[in-house]
Amino acid sequence: MKIYKSILVLLFPLALVFGQLCLDNASEPLKNGYEWQPSQYMQGNTARSYNEPVVVKEMLRMTTAYNAILSQTDSTPCISASGLNVCETGRNIVATNEFPFGTLIEIDGVIYEVQDRMNSRYLYEVDILMEDYNDAKTWGRQEKIIKVLVN
Repeated sequence: MKIYKSILVLLFPLALVFGQLCLDNASEPLKNGYEWQPSQYMQGNTARSYNEPVVVKEMLRMTTAYNAILSQTDSTPCISASGLNVCETGRNIVATNEFPFGTLIEIDGVIYEVQDRMNSRYLYEVDILMEDYNDAKTWGRQEKIIKVLVN
C-alpha cells in the first residue's frame, strides 16, 4: 500500500503538468491545418426537434365535419367526451372512436388532436370540429389520408 502511495505522489505532479500542456495547446490549430471542432454528436442530434411530431402510421379514412352546437352534439356542445371545453381552446379538435384522447392526427397538413368521440357505429371515421357552420357543410364527406403522429 505504501508503494502505491509513493508512486501516486510522484506521478500526480507529472499528471498536472501534462494536463496543463494539453490544455494550453488545445486552442492551437492541428498540424494538418484544421482546428478541432466538437462533432454533432457532442452537440446533440439536430436531425429533428424533440417537439416535432413524427408520422407513425398513414391510412385512408372517411372524414366529416361538425360544429359545437346543440343540434349536432349532445346536451353539452362545448364539452368534449374527454372533458375539454372545445369552445374556449384554440386547438384543432377531431372526434374519432379509433384512437385514444390526445392522439395527434394530420389531415391535409393540419394537425388535430383527438378530444371527442362519435356515435359508436362510426369506428373508422374522423369528424373535424369547425367553428363556422358553412365551412362544415362545404367539407361534407371526404375520403382523406390521415397521418397518426407521435411527439
